[in-house]
Amino acid sequence: MSSAAIKCATALCTTLANPDLSAHIPVLVKCMSNPDSVPACIKALSNTTFVAEVTAPALAVLVPLLIRALNDRSMEVQRRTVVVIDNLVKLVRDPTVAATYLSPLVDGVEKIAKGAAFPEVGLAYIIY
Repeated sequence: MSSAAIKCATALCTTLANPDLSAHIPVLVKCMSNPDSVPACIKALSNTTFVAEVTAPALAVLVPLLIRALNDRSMEVQRRTVVVIDNLVKLVRDPTVAATYLSPLVDGVEKIAKGAAFPEVGLAYIIY
């Protein structure tokens, strides 16, 4: 990614209006340009306590990353991803936003929940 693209993506991400994501903007932008950084980004997000409402712009940035992470070969990345999704879903207040942005995650979460060897994934799937 060129420096102009990084600057543009960073500027766009600052408009997400979600204080929980503000600290993660650099790692989110890095993830966009370098898919190998997905595990580190998911680890950072899984260590975040989300408290602010999650809106459409935040999901528009996060869902492609979460889809990539759900397809990661590492069970640890998958587990952390389901935890992040579980935390985010609880904070989406608009049902239209939820239906629009979260539906692409359903198949990945179901697949992991059915084959998961770790109990918190099944629990997150039930909540989801």
